[in-house]
Amino acid sequence: DRPRRTGSERQSFDEVIDFGVDVLSQVEEVIEIGTQRTAGIVSSAFNLTNCIVGGGVLALPFAYSRSGLLLGLLLTIFIAGMGVFTARLLKLSAKLVPFAVASFKDLGSYCFGVAGAIFIEVNVQIFLLGGITGYVVIVGDILT
Repeated sequence: DRPRRTGSERQSFDEVIDFGVDVLSQVEEVIEIGTQRTAGIVSSAFNLTNCIVGGGVLALPFAYSRSGLLLGLLLTIFIAGMGVFTARLLKLSAKLVPFAVASFKDLGSYCFGVAGAIFIEVNVQIFLLGGITGYVVIVGDILT
């Protein structure tokens, strides 16, 4: 018992549907492009170095001024050792997985199931939020 569409209404309805289909196909193309892994080893290493050095350059002087030279140096060495240990654990875990691991989430999912994947994803998001909050605080201190 729907009302029948006239010729012009039907044509405009068909145009809307065609437009929607075109938009969806474009979105699918963007998603496919976004999921392709195009970064190489060198660009990934430079990106990681940039993130690590950028935060360290801003944070280390403040940390050393608060803790002192000796304690600051000891804490820096301890944290560096923890980083090396963690990287070795990740490398070992990735080698033990029978398929190519593309992310921390994949590794957590394989080792601990869905709960592990969710736990790791939440922790990565908290880490990123903390990092950006730190940068905002530093920029705010510089501007005031």
